[in-house]
Amino acid sequence: MNTTFTSTIFKNGFHWGWRISIIYISFAVSTLAFMFFSFTQKVDLVSDTYYKEELNYEKTITAIRNSSSLSNDVQFKVQQSAISIVFPFPEVNGIINIYRPSGSSYDKQYALKTKSSSYLLPIANLSAGLWIIKIAWKHNNTMFYNEYRYTRIF
Repeated sequence: MNTTFTSTIFKNGFHWGWRISIIYISFAVSTLAFMFFSFTQKVDLVSDTYYKEELNYEKTITAIRNSSSLSNDVQFKVQQSAISIVFPFPEVNGIINIYRPSGSSYDKQYALKTKSSSYLLPIANLSAGLWIIKIAWKHNNTMFYNEYRYTRIF
């Protein structure tokens, strides 16, 4: 190795200590930038009342068992601007939650009360993406629960 070349580098002041300092400083700056980015991201729980719902989940498990014991399942038929939900019983009441996993601000809730066995759920105003339709319904004081995954293309 040419000694005049290496001595020229050290005389210019770009010593190995400066290189290590630049590496450590760039690492610290990139770590702080990543931390700032992480703290500014919105993180959605499944719902705002997640812990309260978790305590009541035993009721949901019982309702799922009741639904699976039915001889006729709840049927979902996607139409142009609505989803037709056909229940095995004529009179049903309950709650329909339309849940968007990618953002809780899009979630919707509808009251369910029918005199017939079918219900039309409007979907024309839903944006593209995955939606989970959660139905907690009641017939003759027995709770039932069904879920349906719907993906809107456009």
